[in-house]
Amino acid sequence: MDNETITIMKKPRCGVKDYPQLFTLYDAKWRKNKLGWKFVYGNQQDKSIAEKCFAEWARHTNMIFFMDEWKPDIVISYGSVKHQNFYRCKNSSACPFNLDGPGGVLGHAFFPGSSNNCIEIHLDNTENWFKEVGTFPPQNYHSLYYTLLHEIGHSLGIEHTGVNTAVMYPSLNDNRKSVELDQDDINAIQSLYGLPPVKKEMNETTTKKSVTRTTQSSETMQTTTVKRTATLNKPAPNLCEVNFKFHKLLILNKHFYVFFDDWVWVIPLKKQTIPTALQISSFIPLPTISFKNDGFMYQKPNGDIFFIYENNYYIVDPDSFALKGRYFLTYLGLPSNIKVNGGVNTYTGRSYIFFQ
Repeated sequence: MDNETITIMKKPRCGVKDYPQLFTLYDAKWRKNKLGWKFVYGNQQDKSIAEKCFAEWARHTNMIFFMDEWKPDIVISYGSVKHQNFYRCKNSSACPFNLDGPGGVLGHAFFPGSSNNCIEIHLDNTENWFKEVGTFPPQNYHSLYYTLLHEIGHSLGIEHTGVNTAVMYPSLNDNRKSVELDQDDINAIQSLYGLPPVKKEMNETTTKKSVTRTTQSSETMQTTTVKRTATLNKPAPNLCEVNFKFHKLLILNKHFYVFFDDWVWVIPLKKQTIPTALQISSFIPLPTISFKNDGFMYQKPNGDIFFIYENNYYIVDPDSFALKGRYFLTYLGLPSNIKVNGGVNTYTGRSYIFFQ
């Protein structure tokens, strides 16, 4: 093992198992878009951090989270090595997964169940928790915000990712200052629960109107003034209603990618449901490539994505979709100005390119 791998192995981490690839989705998800949460025995600072974490996930998808002291869907608590399920969401008083004391595993969470009963998040109470947001924790302290943001991702149905800049990466990066989700995290949550509601935008000659929205929690009535802004976003198409030819197809890391127009569907191969389409421009940072035009892509035996477009071929990182290189097709010994009809990887160490 190299030094980088050893360093990562020594970092504090989540107790949920890993999948070394792009974001992975669990087999089940919540069948409702309003979820209540409770931080058992949490103080006001704990609850404030939890509220910020849920708000960051809600900002990127069609979900609403609210504090519910009486019948929560997601229960958060601190625990020691052997600890309890406070609400017995798993029909057992004892949690089957132990924590391990200071360092190592910082916490764990349960995934949504098919029955959509409540689930729990357990945080190790022997850790030195840093309870400020947006600043680096002192040495030997760990960020409660980032740890809880990560575990909430599991409670919504997202497994670990191989993208090391993402919140759902298994090891905690205490040097992370940004309070926002990574694009890989956003793609995951939107694949499960869709895009956030479209906001309406007033034209320049119209006076903006404030709309008062009243929300009820278990303790108090809160009134919030919200300004409606934007409606120019094009709605995501329904895959089953597309009557035209798809532009690209790709199987990568146990997911089936379907490209059409400005959209891509990322479909887990082990699931029978079709997630909401994502905008290609926000999912794949390759502005020089048009996915609408002729071109072919496949995954090479070494894992890289090989994309042929016009008289060039592109090597793309399979985890981040970052461009690793652009080359002329003549570098492969092919004649110039050919028309490529397709390409395929046989998974036996050879790739074939068909042209005329």
